[in-house]
Amino acid sequence: MTEFIKGFGILAGYFIVCASAALLIRRLIRIPTEVFRKILHTILLCSLFVWLYAFPNWWTASLAALLFVAAVYPILSVAERWSGYSALLTERRGGEIKNRLFPVFTMFAILNALCRGPRGFESEH
Repeated sequence: MTEFIKGFGILAGYFIVCASAALLIRRLIRIPTEVFRKILHTILLCSLFVWLYAFPNWWTASLAALLFVAAVYPILSVAERWSGYSALLTERRGGEIKNRLFPVFTMFAILNALCRGPRGFESEH
């Protein structure tokens, strides 16, 4: 259980640091909207390395992905009420980030289970 909490803390720290840095850079430097969107996508994709590092086995990583959605979805729902939210995160449509959260992290959980799970690549070594 402590490994899971530690891993989840590492994951949360990664997203907080990266998102804060991206928003700070955007504040200091004029970055085109599409470039900023790609920065956010890169942060998300690079989080895969954090999943692999932070969680020692496949089932805690998959569980963390699903719990991450359960924790972040309500936060984004509340944040959407702020009038500058959509512009800040460069959403093309209202609710875009919140609505993409579930499929992306569910896919992380599934791929993690398939690739690292009992029948995955790790089990062959």
